[in-house]
Amino acid sequence: MKVLIQRKALLRLIDRCLPATTDGVPGHGRSILLMADKDPDELRASAVGMTLAIDTCQPAKVLETGQTVVEAPKFRSLVEALPDEEVALRVTAERVTVSAKSRRYSMAIFGPNFPAVPDLGETATPYRVPTDALGRVLSATAFAMDDAQGHEHLNGVLLGLEPGQLRGVALCGSRGAHCSVEAAVTIDPVRGPREVFVPAILHRSLRALCEETKSLRVDFDGHHVYFENDDTLVVALLPNASFPNWRAVMDKDAAVACTLDGPALLDSVRAMLTAASQPVVMELDVEERVLRLSLPYASEGEGSDELPVTVERDASLNAAFNTAYLAKALTETGVVTLSCAGELEPLWIASQDKRFYALIMPLRLQGPVPKEEGK
Repeated sequence: MKVLIQRKALLRLIDRCLPATTDGVPGHGRSILLMADKDPDELRASAVGMTLAIDTCQPAKVLETGQTVVEAPKFRSLVEALPDEEVALRVTAERVTVSAKSRRYSMAIFGPNFPAVPDLGETATPYRVPTDALGRVLSATAFAMDDAQGHEHLNGVLLGLEPGQLRGVALCGSRGAHCSVEAAVTIDPVRGPREVFVPAILHRSLRALCEETKSLRVDFDGHHVYFENDDTLVVALLPNASFPNWRAVMDKDAAVACTLDGPALLDSVRAMLTAASQPVVMELDVEERVLRLSLPYASEGEGSDELPVTVERDASLNAAFNTAYLAKALTETGVVTLSCAGELEPLWIASQDKRFYALIMPLRLQGPVPKEEGK
């Protein structure tokens, strides 16, 4: 096998496949399959994990066809060390070599066998989603996905594919987010509008594809969800579990307590983000018509702010919330409305047009931190 390919294109192939190597199939570790084909000349890369599979290709000059399996992280480090020029990729019986100009690196191949990538088939995919809309929905709901190791397959975002609209709902134990975007979504006339669950393990791959192409074809069956463009297919195994109706949870209409300038609130919250990850206390003063923000464990006079609000109803809001979650939710808002039904109820943050809203559960404070003498 002998291939000439631009270094950036080779790195792009490897990076596209890396998410599928994080839950590698036993016996294959963090490996990828490289295949050189003619007609057309291209270098193809595939990675198959327990729950995620990725198949992608880039144009290349194929001098000799063939295939090999390499350990992805080590192979990437070798390519990264090359100058940004055309790379010569050569494979012998035992080693793979990459070189550019005067630099050359080699490593042992991983092995001859590799699991099969799930095949979408040759039929045209009936659903098509603009990537600008998909990227915005994924970005807006990302903070509400539980992507901790071991959870990224069971949690994610529920996409609603509807004519003229793409909706996404993400929900975990302490937070949730809902985003709807006007978009030219193509719907299968036979199956009609559908909802499809997208595991969080797909998030990184889909965000990358959204930056590289204008639309993605989407399909799903009882076991997998598929996203593809002309050179990449991403497949995720769907969890064998029933999910609650997340949309019904997030469609709950909370009575608005107050309205204020979202960017100003975001700036105030960001200013309170600290290395100690302190929560922020939000207190609505209905009489003074202000929203007070403070850090409960900060020194007196530090980490506090007051913002003017338009009070919509006499409501009680005096609770602590995760500062990072607040900041991420507020990035999607302009004029923002806040709602809270009670001390232990979630805070609802919504954009004025209701196309984005989020809920964040309050935190239980452990009491004031004792101050040292003389401070």
